[in-house]
Amino acid sequence: MLAVAGGVTGAKKLVGMLHGIGLVILLIAGFGFLAKAKLPMTGWVWVKVGIWLVLGVLPVLVRKRVVQPGVGVGLGILLGAVAAYLGYFKPF
Repeated sequence: MLAVAGGVTGAKKLVGMLHGIGLVILLIAGFGFLAKAKLPMTGWVWVKVGIWLVLGVLPVLVRKRVVQPGVGVGLGILLGAVAAYLGYFKPF
């Protein structure tokens, strides 16, 4: 309802919904992997949760012009690379 009242078009609404669904899938899959591999909640897991939160807020920051779109894309790619590194090497 809020999206329709705010003048959000159908395409933007769809992209927002897919972004949210993707975040939920990542969260469930990540914690499912931790449970299946019997890994403890160490520091790298909490950093990845923080990255997940920042990636979730990033589109809102770009839309509100807090972050420029190019910077937002670069930040998203950088955070994704850091999350992949943490998941692969589990440094701490």
